[in-house]
Amino acid sequence: MGKLKTFHVAGTIFLLAAYLTSPRAGEFHTGETMVCSDCHTMHNSQNNSPMRYDSSPTPAPTLLRHADSTSLCLYCHGSVTAPDVLAPVTMYSGSGDDYSGAGFFEYHLGMGSSKSHDLGLSSSVPLSTMGTLVLTCSSCHDPHGNDNYRNLLTKPNPSGAGTTVVLGTDVFEEVAPANPPTREGSIKAYKSSNIGYKSNMSSWCTECHDILASNEMGSAPTHFMRHPSDVALDAYSPSRTNLSHWVEGKGEGFGTATGDTTEGVPRVRFQVPTARNFTEAKTVSPNNEVFCISCHLAHGGNYQKALVWPFRESAGGVGGKDMISPCQQCHFQ
Repeated sequence: MGKLKTFHVAGTIFLLAAYLTSPRAGEFHTGETMVCSDCHTMHNSQNNSPMRYDSSPTPAPTLLRHADSTSLCLYCHGSVTAPDVLAPVTMYSGSGDDYSGAGFFEYHLGMGSSKSHDLGLSSSVPLSTMGTLVLTCSSCHDPHGNDNYRNLLTKPNPSGAGTTVVLGTDVFEEVAPANPPTREGSIKAYKSSNIGYKSNMSSWCTECHDILASNEMGSAPTHFMRHPSDVALDAYSPSRTNLSHWVEGKGEGFGTATGDTTEGVPRVRFQVPTARNFTEAKTVSPNNEVFCISCHLAHGGNYQKALVWPFRESAGGVGGKDMISPCQQCHFQ
């Protein structure tokens, strides 16, 4: 019996060690990067001082080190080292990108925004059958990590079918986040141009925005009733896109910055459905696919409807010349 108990204990230790040290797709808050004491405190006391990051002496639910889970997330993800997701965000300035892969929230908690998802506020989910929802960080991300890219929940909508988004299969990156985190490492890893896409991001978005789950076909000469997603630019004839203009990447629609006084914005993001690695996922071609985040940022950003460019801004305002620039990248007339 002694040998059997020893075997069980040794086996348990081995499995735990393997779990903690093996890389998982979420990259952070998982494996060796999941440090319990970063987020939890047993008694909210250390040398007679509170352990909560907001210095409150009152213990928080589930032993958290902040008042609630979203405030806890934003304590780190609104600072200088972890990827910043709370406006104003300046960490990507000078990086060559206007924004991170997911953008940022305009407000903290309980305030509605026309430019980003709302945190901690009961809101109607647009283009959805879900009704109302109080959105938190953990509505979309698993704080304890999982096998999905960025720890995305497989079923953000409990009634949804479920969608996996796996790093190295559906999404690719050139530079992995630094461990331990550094500001420079976060900028390199999380800026938009470090990510290449193959599949499943639109399906994941439409877990909640389920009215857009399928492309509603139109009647000739219109291919679709709404702008489609996960459709190649050269998929239909006659084409509604200017394929040579898209591939060349020069002229009207294309630029180096968004919201300046010069027409043109950086190339919008696209999918490569045959990609096997980061390089292939970033290769421009006529069969690139438009998808949800070609036009929108998952968290939000500087512009209305979480768009990556100022389409809905007031006429003549800052960035007014970019109003149809992304449209012209594909549909140049």
